[in-house]
Amino acid sequence: MDVTIRQANERDLPAAADCWNAIVKESWKEDWDQKYPNWRSMFLAVVEKKMALGLQRYYVAEAAGEVVGTAGAQVGEAFFGAVRGYIEGVYVVPAFRRKGVASRLMRECIEWLRPMGCDSVRLQSTVEGRPLYESLGFEPTDELELRLNATKQSFAERYG
Repeated sequence: MDVTIRQANERDLPAAADCWNAIVKESWKEDWDQKYPNWRSMFLAVVEKKMALGLQRYYVAEAAGEVVGTAGAQVGEAFFGAVRGYIEGVYVVPAFRRKGVASRLMRECIEWLRPMGCDSVRLQSTVEGRPLYESLGFEPTDELELRLNATKQSFAERYG
């Protein structure tokens, strides 16, 4: 079955949220719909705002009119004002994995970030996704994380 990759629009964002929840279920054995009941509205509000500002894009993979994968890219500010790209929410439904769909989604994200002036692109990876990202030139870093906001309160909710 043919898979088409295209830039997402606001109508596609609920499907991107579905993919995010699938990532969380598969990777972390959590269900954000149960754990954080308002996460979808937060996600939609933040992504729509960043898309309107030209700082974020999502891409969808479609087969027979159905979304079978998504990936998001955003531009952010890093240390000392550097422009950094971030890729997020890379997900392909199981029936379409190992067919190059994730690679095509990733390439769309990278090609959008390149002319945005990003000095680098970062992403978080599952063990299963690491070989794909490394094949695209990503290198492991020594980054660590301490989670402080267990309630997933959004930036907009906190700072208005």
